[in-house]
Amino acid sequence: MNSRNGEAVRGYWLCNDVWTLHELADEVLDYRPAKPATVLDFKAQAARRRQKTASPKKGSIYAWWHLVYTDLCAIADHHWLGGIPEGKRDTFLFLMANALSWFACPQTLETEIIQTAKTFTPGLTQREIQTYTKPILKRAQAAAEGKKYHWEGREVDPRYAFRSETLREWLGQDVISPDLWPELRALAPKDVIRERKRERDKTRDRVAEGRHRHKREDFLRKQAQQRTEAADNRRDEALKLREEGLSWQEVGERMGISETAARLVARRTRK
Repeated sequence: MNSRNGEAVRGYWLCNDVWTLHELADEVLDYRPAKPATVLDFKAQAARRRQKTASPKKGSIYAWWHLVYTDLCAIADHHWLGGIPEGKRDTFLFLMANALSWFACPQTLETEIIQTAKTFTPGLTQREIQTYTKPILKRAQAAAEGKKYHWEGREVDPRYAFRSETLREWLGQDVISPDLWPELRALAPKDVIRERKRERDKTRDRVAEGRHRHKREDFLRKQAQQRTEAADNRRDEALKLREEGLSWQEVGERMGISETAARLVARRTRK
């Protein structure tokens, strides 16, 4: 009964269809598909922010391209006031996208490229970004599918594999100025990297030498301490035997030394 008007409530069976609560809500509230969440690669995010994170396996080509991307981020930060010089933005974005294609997740690569473009080349339009990076996405997809390209009689990874010299040549000194070289790990000239390694090795050698010296000093100190403790124990033993009424000759015989040595051991001052 309806408590307001006192009338009986009747139900009507209209059809045999069963509707779930979500389906009813969609009909009443007008269904709108949820916007997909943006998924970013943690390694790429950390590189953009100049933060350290777990990078790809050290010494691998993936790790090298991760260093290249980190260097490119550092170069972009250096030009943050005026931005990347005119005429170089397309090349710069192309190289950043290619570096990303080597270590970023294939599923998030396009999102990463767009985020990179917004961060470091904001002057480019959406159409320009798509035009410059389309070959990168195509080759990254081919690599994800396990395809190989033929080059000079060999099967190689379809992604672009440029040398550091080529990258520096493409960007030019107006983008990578010599005062930036100390900050770069992959894009600095080889002689700069070799000199940096020599200095690092010298420092490492000095540290190793200092550690060796400290270990040697500790070893000698422990040996001296052990000798002192052994001498103190022999002195105590000689005095104890003497207190038991043995002669110095008998003390020496018990200890396996001469009578004179037994007297000298007993006279030793404890340290």
